Amino acid sequence: MMNACWKWIDERTGLGTWIAACRERRVPGRPCLCRALPCMLAFAFAVQAITGVVMLMRYCPSTQTAWESVYYLQHEVQGGWLLRAVHHYTGQAVLVLVWLYLLGMIFRGTYRAGREFVYWSILLLGLVALAQLLTGDLLAWDDNSRSATLTRVGFLEALPGVGESLFKLAAAGPEFGNLTLAQFTALHTIVFAGAFLLLLAFRGWFARRTEKIAALSAVGSSQEPSRDREGAVATRETEKPLPHGRGSESTSGTRFWPGQALVNVLGCVILLAVVFGCALS
Repeated sequence: MMNACWKWIDERTGLGTWIAACRERRVPGRPCLCRALPCMLAFAFAVQAITGVVMLMRYCPSTQTAWESVYYLQHEVQGGWLLRAVHHYTGQAVLVLVWLYLLGMIFRGTYRAGREFVYWSILLLGLVALAQLLTGDLLAWDDNSRSATLTRVGFLEALPGVGESLFKLAAAGPEFGNLTLAQFTALHTIVFAGAFLLLLAFRGWFARRTEKIAALSAVGSSQEPSRDREGAVATRETEKPLPHGRGSESTSGTRFWPGQALVNVLGCVILLAVVFGCALS
């Protein structure tokens, strides 16, 4: 019964083929925790999205109700304080993971030709993650968050000529109020969250494309023409290992499953443990 059900799902979705392709995928070298950073980023974003949706169900974005709704979630809802803390520290962890990823690419030289779009997408991910933290800070609508956000946005007024217009655009009006809170809520929950998810998908697509191109180039370079005794041209494969230069992931190396897959799971568990440790401290 289960085999028939799985076959029916595989025929209509191709899920089995995709899982088999993931299991056959190869990574250069041995399983490494640094290669788990993209998976940890996706996991952290998923935790942020889940906790954010639950918090949004209890949030009222207006100057009269924002602080009260956050207070109610923090002190009255069972487990609300933990939910809010996990959401907060996961957002901080996303920013740390993005910059660790960028530094790793810079030190390994994997930002060079062939992987520029991967590097740029990660760089944009860092900027979007920072924007999420800044817009989410105002949603508590307490004295600290209002004064901090007003200071950040107030720098726009120092720009000659367009400063006042940019301030009104950022604050959704001449001063902070209901429209400001509504705008920051939309930016935090829809615009920047959607941009982060889109950039994460672009990073995965660009990375897989460069892997395929590198694998095809490595296979092509490992074949060289040779002549037999009668002068006929034959093609043989050399026995030297395929190169891994500059972050290329060729067909050599170790399989993604189970080695690197288990390392990815371990990285996500460590991330979750750190977040819960910070939330409970």
